[in-house]
Amino acid sequence: MNHKVRVVILWNNRRDSKVRTIVVTNRTRWEATRIVRGYRCRLTGTETFHRDGKQHLGMGGCQLRKGQGQTRHMYLVMLAYSLLVLQLRQNRTKDWALIRLRTIGQACRAMTIETMRTTLEWAINEIIEKRNPSTT
Repeated sequence: MNHKVRVVILWNNRRDSKVRTIVVTNRTRWEATRIVRGYRCRLTGTETFHRDGKQHLGMGGCQLRKGQGQTRHMYLVMLAYSLLVLQLRQNRTKDWALIRLRTIGQACRAMTIETMRTTLEWAINEIIEKRNPSTT
């Protein structure tokens, strides 16, 4: 590197020989506690958004060529993530969910199942109505 960095090394206990985490930053004037707080926010917010966005919400699968389309795709991923997190924070089981949703992955899978269930239910009702129009 051509610039100064600050390295913070963290252990679980004082006498441990194995390092728990090493944090490197270009914020050389920050004290260690401020660096650790900053990285804690990053690891619990930004990194989980990227992981969940790529694994469950299609962020990594965007194949649009124009910047405006890519931007819109990212907006939709962010919207989906925000709505899912909002649902998870309500801390109660949804009527349509089979289990209490704890992760973005669980919420995505449960919503996929519910969407398929309601779509198939609608399609079956449409077929039944077309066969027996007098029942409506």
